[in-house]
Amino acid sequence: MDELNKVEALFVGAGPASLAGAIKLKQLLNQKGRNDSVVIIEKADKLGQHNLSGAVFEADVLDELIPGWRERKDGFVTKTLENGVAKDETVFLLGDGLAIKLPEVMVPKDMHHKGNYVISVSELVNWLAGIARGLGVEIYTGFAAKEIVTENSLVKGIKLGDKGRDKEGEKQSNYSAGEIIEAKVTVFGEGSLGLLSEAL
Repeated sequence: MDELNKVEALFVGAGPASLAGAIKLKQLLNQKGRNDSVVIIEKADKLGQHNLSGAVFEADVLDELIPGWRERKDGFVTKTLENGVAKDETVFLLGDGLAIKLPEVMVPKDMHHKGNYVISVSELVNWLAGIARGLGVEIYTGFAAKEIVTENSLVKGIKLGDKGRDKEGEKQSNYSAGEIIEAKVTVFGEGSLGLLSEAL
């Protein structure tokens, strides 16, 4: 990553939100014939490694972001379309085998999921990453952002964590200091407990 010290747009974290943001930005730049660099850094060694849950997914967001996605012939799309929600029930489990099923009219509209899909978030992340790379987004894994770089109270980028330190923080023979990546725009998509986002 030595050559990557200045970029146009930097996304910190490679979860679904950052990937979708980078995809949309690159789509808009490509439409205007601009070749601005859009980069995502992810602290995990592999994409999706920190996205372990499943989800009930409202696919209309993909209709807007990636028109025609349902016609793509790939494993993620096939699996997603095979796992549509066919029936909703809201049940309160009271323990000792007791449960109360709410009548459908009492269930808030936002909790009705018929027509949505049950997916793996990790698989969604890997699929979105493929779309992003196809558009020209650069994605780097194994790089943790440790500090926000500011100038005159404006975010100028991030500083990566050092590599090659032992558990006690001592430098090893393969030590390299964390680089600074400057960006015109930095988007923090670290998740709900992101350390850098909290520092803002």
